[in-house]
Amino acid sequence: MEEVRVRFAPSPTGALHIGGAHTALFNWLWAEKHGGSFVLRIEDTDRERSTQAYEDTIYAGLRWLGLDWDEGPDCGGPYGPYRQSERLKLYIECAEDLVSRGLAYRDGAAIIFKIPQGETISFEDAVYGTISVKSETLKDQVLIKSDGTPTYNYAVVIDDHHMAINWVIRGEDHIANTPKQILFYKAFGWELPHFAHLPMILGKDKKKLSKRHGALSVMEYEKMGYLPEAVLNYLARLGWSHGDQEIFSRDELVACFSTENLGNSPAVFDTQKLEWLNAHYI
Repeated sequence: MEEVRVRFAPSPTGALHIGGAHTALFNWLWAEKHGGSFVLRIEDTDRERSTQAYEDTIYAGLRWLGLDWDEGPDCGGPYGPYRQSERLKLYIECAEDLVSRGLAYRDGAAIIFKIPQGETISFEDAVYGTISVKSETLKDQVLIKSDGTPTYNYAVVIDDHHMAINWVIRGEDHIANTPKQILFYKAFGWELPHFAHLPMILGKDKKKLSKRHGALSVMEYEKMGYLPEAVLNYLARLGWSHGDQEIFSRDELVACFSTENLGNSPAVFDTQKLEWLNAHYI
């Protein structure tokens, strides 16, 4: 069986928040469960908003939670560099390859992918089951913008393939991106990774999680006196269950974790439950 390779790929345009930490945790658990590799990749192509200070807070938040990575910008690895801003040459080379094969075209300085017509794009999601989209519902996709930087959907495919990522575990807001990304994989003749999309986290009012629901940056919870064990335990139970067990040590989480137990309905962020768990760990 091939080694499980997962990645967490935040943008350093803000601190690590609860939603990102939730995604990072489930990737880390899947890698730990299978003795695989957890890769940290920094998606910093938004040069105006990306900062080293935010990148440092992402590292700090992950370390506080105990989510150690095997490869990344700070520690290197066999598939580096691990910052997108250092991989621009590769994105352009791959896009030029598609142009040379008639699968993409130029529009000024931009390179655009031609969406093939008459195709049904299907994939098996570990959480949501079979998802199918007709290619006619998609527009041609920009690969390289006129300023020479790649678009999100294109860059992640190039990176995931060249970093040998074979499990893509991310938020369900990315389900709509997946068919476009699959077309890129097919255009290059690359094997698809397994996909698992995690349910959204909502506030108690069932609206998208925001600061008013207590969705602060991870390091804010440290300042407020929460223990990392409590926050980790709480995050693991958002959208995942193991019977009616509520309290898990880190080792128990690794031992019990399975994509089969991931729910496909939104999880509700409940500050009172987090406080109860924190009291238990204290």
